[in-house]
Amino acid sequence: MASARSTSVSLALAGPFLVWALHFVLLYRFSALACARGFADEPMLGTTLIPAVGGIATLIAAVVSVSMMWRGRAAAGRNDNGAAFLGDCRLRATGLALLAIGWNALPLVLVIPCRGP
Repeated sequence: MASARSTSVSLALAGPFLVWALHFVLLYRFSALACARGFADEPMLGTTLIPAVGGIATLIAAVVSVSMMWRGRAAAGRNDNGAAFLGDCRLRATGLALLAIGWNALPLVLVIPCRGP
């Protein structure tokens, strides 16, 4: 029973960082693939493909991270064995993950994709 609880707590605290890591890999893998295959300049949602897909992926990652935080806060209200501390840790972990997600998406807005130095 204790093992299941520790796994649950570990996943709850690491969840936002796992979302960030998946966002990072998908974002830059897609950018590299789009540049290599030559379809990066295709129009989508009023911009080119890479910033549009990156923006959508960023919004999805942010929503998933925040929903994980809210789900954890709701569960923390039912359990009072260190729940306040875990809820605070989860909130801070989500804040850091959201910062990292935004930082990953910033080059998609500021840098023209598929251009050499």
